[in-house]
Amino acid sequence: DFIQSIQHLNSDELMKLFESLQEGNPDKGNLELFHGVFSMMLLSLATELDPQPDFEILNGLTPDQQLTLFPTLLKKDPEGAQTWLRNTDLSRRNRSQIESVLISRLMTENPLQGIRTMREFQLGSPNNTIGRAFIVSDDHVPLIEQAYHAPENEGLKKHLSKILMLSAHSQKGVVGAKEQASKLNLQSDEIIDFVGNALIHNTKNTGDLLDWAMEDVPEGESKFNGVLYNSIQLWANDDFGSAAEWLQTIGPSDYRDTAIDGFARSITLVDPEAAAVWALEIQSPKKSEKVLNYVLKYWNGTDSEAAKAWSKAREETDQ
Repeated sequence: DFIQSIQHLNSDELMKLFESLQEGNPDKGNLELFHGVFSMMLLSLATELDPQPDFEILNGLTPDQQLTLFPTLLKKDPEGAQTWLRNTDLSRRNRSQIESVLISRLMTENPLQGIRTMREFQLGSPNNTIGRAFIVSDDHVPLIEQAYHAPENEGLKKHLSKILMLSAHSQKGVVGAKEQASKLNLQSDEIIDFVGNALIHNTKNTGDLLDWAMEDVPEGESKFNGVLYNSIQLWANDDFGSAAEWLQTIGPSDYRDTAIDGFARSITLVDPEAAAVWALEIQSPKKSEKVLNYVLKYWNGTDSEAAKAWSKAREETDQ
């Protein structure tokens, strides 16, 4: 009913309605959420209808509202979007998010323009890096590869490599990612960054990605230990059986201990007995005992009799 009632309004009328909502005092709870959602709906509609939207409207909005409306304004006026971004003081987090939207669109439509804009905003600097990478079409990959090797883009190499790696992985899986990493001559820390980023968004080929990383990253690399630990937990939550099967394929190593540590802790809530058995598979006695204590502490709190019976049986077996 609300949507039908505003469909006939023009951009000026929608803006007036939006302003009246902004000046109101909604009740707490669901009505406050309703107020916010429909306020942004009105603003988006008004912006979409306006043939020459004014970017100044963003200055009176919250960071979340700015992020919601920016893509609509960007679509209508890319140059105006860049001008607004150049001249507006934003928090580091908000700027990073909005720059991600801007660069993603530019790189999708015109990679060379996107790369020029990245240079202008100094997106390769340690203090100003966009928040996420993205996937580009096959047609654009050669242009980005060429830009990656150009001296003027030295500061952008880290981010351009992320785009190329994610795009290769999207098109050809782990094989494509390995080929691209070889082309770019990526070092082990860059491979770790890619694997960690890829696994956050997709657990379907977790085992293949982790196998590759364990082949190319020297054992004992603490940065990869963190990626491995977090990845196996995500995988266990998503597909317990596949994660367990993969663990069975790894030979004894510190990496295997780290993976079992993350896996056992992840499944403790749903199957503490299985978690306890896995904890005993850890090669390092100190780490094994630490993980086992974690599991038993939880298990004793949920089913103390079963936990005590298992511990007693284990002691008898060890004797």
